[in-house]
Amino acid sequence: MDVPAHWELNDFPRFMFNYGPACPAGQVRIAGYRQTLDDWCAGFDAYHGYGLCCVITLEPSCIGKPGRIGVLEEFLAYMRRRRDVWFATGAEVARWWRSLDRPNDLGSSEEVRHRTDPRRAVAG
Repeated sequence: MDVPAHWELNDFPRFMFNYGPACPAGQVRIAGYRQTLDDWCAGFDAYHGYGLCCVITLEPSCIGKPGRIGVLEEFLAYMRRRRDVWFATGAEVARWWRSLDRPNDLGSSEEVRHRTDPRRAVAG
């Protein structure tokens, strides 16, 4: 099972300096803290609005700076204001998903992996 990660909620493209090619396009320096917080909050609101799993990916070498930790603390506080948000580890999400005891939807990563596994190919 894969817990989906979202590139727009990853700290790496926001906080790692790069010369080129810029990632994301047009960005040659780190993103501003306020802009990052605003974007992360808007992303969370969208995922929450659709009842989706909102996953933020953090790299210690990126987020592990005093000012950036402040951005993360504000983001967590923003999410905590909602009473219906579940903060969970990947293992907890996996256990919950398995407890539903339902087959994967057609086109899920497991179904695609099953259909594209070369060991399952039939010679024609």
